[in-house]
Amino acid sequence: MQSLISQCGQAPTSDAKQQVLRQFHDMEPLLHTLYIQARPFHMTSESLLKYLTNPARPLLPPTSAIPPSIEALLDTLARGEVRGHAAKQLVHTFLDRHGIAICTSVPDPLSTFDVFLRCLDRRLRMGVSASTLRRVWTTEDRSSTALLQALDTDQRVSWPLPIALAQTWTGPGLPPTSTHWYASRKHDGVRCLALVRLTHGVVTHVDLVSRTGRVLTTLSAVATSLQQDLQQAGVAAWGEERAFVLDGELCALDDAGQESFVLAASQVQRPTELATLVYYPFDLLPLEAWLAWRTSPTPPFAERYARLQQMLEAVSKACPTTCLRRLPHVRLTSEGDWTSIQHRAAVEGWEGLMLRDDVPFQGRRTPSLRKVRRREEAEFVVEDIDVTTMRLPVDGTYADRVALASILISHHGRRVHVGSGFRVAQRLYYAAHPDDIVGHTVTVSYFEEAANLDGALPSLRFPVVKYVYDRGARPF
Repeated sequence: MQSLISQCGQAPTSDAKQQVLRQFHDMEPLLHTLYIQARPFHMTSESLLKYLTNPARPLLPPTSAIPPSIEALLDTLARGEVRGHAAKQLVHTFLDRHGIAICTSVPDPLSTFDVFLRCLDRRLRMGVSASTLRRVWTTEDRSSTALLQALDTDQRVSWPLPIALAQTWTGPGLPPTSTHWYASRKHDGVRCLALVRLTHGVVTHVDLVSRTGRVLTTLSAVATSLQQDLQQAGVAAWGEERAFVLDGELCALDDAGQESFVLAASQVQRPTELATLVYYPFDLLPLEAWLAWRTSPTPPFAERYARLQQMLEAVSKACPTTCLRRLPHVRLTSEGDWTSIQHRAAVEGWEGLMLRDDVPFQGRRTPSLRKVRRREEAEFVVEDIDVTTMRLPVDGTYADRVALASILISHHGRRVHVGSGFRVAQRLYYAAHPDDIVGHTVTVSYFEEAANLDGALPSLRFPVVKYVYDRGARPF
């Protein structure tokens, strides 16, 4: 592994890294565990080192047999079979049994212990991504059967799902198209797939899945409610497919009936009974057609949308209290239509607008799906900076370099970190010359003020540094 990390780190291009990876086929199981499965190990290098340097740590015996390999150890940690101090003691014993020398200070770069810590953090720092690995080792079964089995056994899918992701549109008019655009409100929630399974005319199961392929087990009650509503509406009798996919936005409503992204995200992580959850599906596809979108074009959006509206109408009639909600789309035939819906979005305070081209489904980031969001700008004085080690390219060569991670500003008395908007050269320069940014005025673009559930002062959503001014007042 040390040799692989070193050679990949020195390879200047993605193609060169792939050539290196092909020479280390024996590393595929471990790399698959770290990058493709990407399950949390419930432990970091920092927490392990803190445990190992604590003289008062309890000497707990391992709660299970010592794993024979690092892959087996990481699988044990990921499954949560052992937790807390017992898990750290298991790791300590594993290292000792396998003759891996422990260094509780800063380990030597690429020592066996250093590589182990990188594996624990799932960050080998060799400039290789999961997509690069998939291009080298494409042996996964990605059929519908394999997908359903993965959801049942692992509660996640290890390969990228076909998700239509939007590109941002900032032009004054409509984007170019050879068909027609359909405009809808952009809701402020969490992207969510509802995978609906059918057996002999019965809706048997619904999985709520994140766009990264994880089953949202915290929303099992919502999934069960959807399954019952769809069954009561007779949706299973509509076709011969064994499963179909709804793609939409899961939103949480606060006490005033307003959408809250913070509340929606908290429901996904730690569900409570305080929030009202609603689901706005905007696309419907049979499972097989969804997976085969590259080779077998689906019907255009207008046909899929019409089918979706029929289903939602049936569910609404059968179950008036369902969490499923309609998301109206307006067909735009002129710039006047576009101006009209933009005005409505501004008056009603929408988060933004979505534009969908009337074309077959595309399961990737695509110009056939556009998002139009309002952004605010404000000026702040940089109070401090955070500097860290980042893997950055200089003249085509990646290496660990000391770089600016974020700046610190104050917004209504709340300290806010802003890390986006800097080029590589700026990150390196400001890390070496902090006086050239601390105390300077910056323009920050952000989406909106972000409320907090705990009543704390508001922060900023999606802040991006647009400009750093010379010391003193802004000159223009």
